[in-house]
Amino acid sequence: MLPGDFSYADDVVELLDALDIETTALVGSSFGGKIALEVASTYPDRVSALVLLCAAYPGLTPTAAAESFDEQEDALLEAGEVDSAAELNVATWLGPEADDATRDLVREMQRHAFEVQLPADSWPDPPDSRSVSPDVTAITAATLVVTGALDMDHFEAIAAYLGAEIPQARLTSLDWAAHLPSLERPAETTSLVTDFLESLSARTFPTTSTLRPCVTRPAAGRRQRPRRTERPSRWRSARTRTEPGRCCRRPGCTVRPR
Repeated sequence: MLPGDFSYADDVVELLDALDIETTALVGSSFGGKIALEVASTYPDRVSALVLLCAAYPGLTPTAAAESFDEQEDALLEAGEVDSAAELNVATWLGPEADDATRDLVREMQRHAFEVQLPADSWPDPPDSRSVSPDVTAITAATLVVTGALDMDHFEAIAAYLGAEIPQARLTSLDWAAHLPSLERPAETTSLVTDFLESLSARTFPTTSTLRPCVTRPAAGRRQRPRRTERPSRWRSARTRTEPGRCCRRPGCTVRPR
């Protein structure tokens, strides 16, 4: 990642152009789901299908659980306890289906993410992603929204909102999954994704979701309370630079959204 301003969505589209790919299906998990939403809403003609696995989305007010996790992780990182912060992520994002090897993998990925991200805070011109709050109603691709019944309540609320607001969305809840179903049950999650994509080619996908829960939209113009460290929350879209120690810190992420 180079210093300075960049756009996740633009980077994805530039890669598609370089590979001479006109349209593609996008599958995104967690923060990758947020990037997929940005691409699908900004460049709807480039996305033929969309799969969102416990996707992040900055348009909803964080729940108490989300804020509490943020504060715990901040405190550990500010104290230099990187291993403990990685362990907090393992405990938070993986459910009972994850075996020891999967937990070790997420622990290693998360520790590596911290080791890459935290030093970048001291760069004179650190990587700075353009703040985007995707207009999900602009998405034209048939979309599978997947949520884990054991995931944090904030991500369950996001899935409900996306399932209701994306025009051609189908919402599926996995009763065994937490935040990372593709790691908790890889084969089952792969089948879920491939079955969805194959259903599109067979023209069997419904144009409206049969699961469209009632969700509360974020209040327009609502002023968010300032965080104790005056740093923007990871759960909201923000353009302001963060102090040392801030990053998206989702498993496998190696850059810091702003």
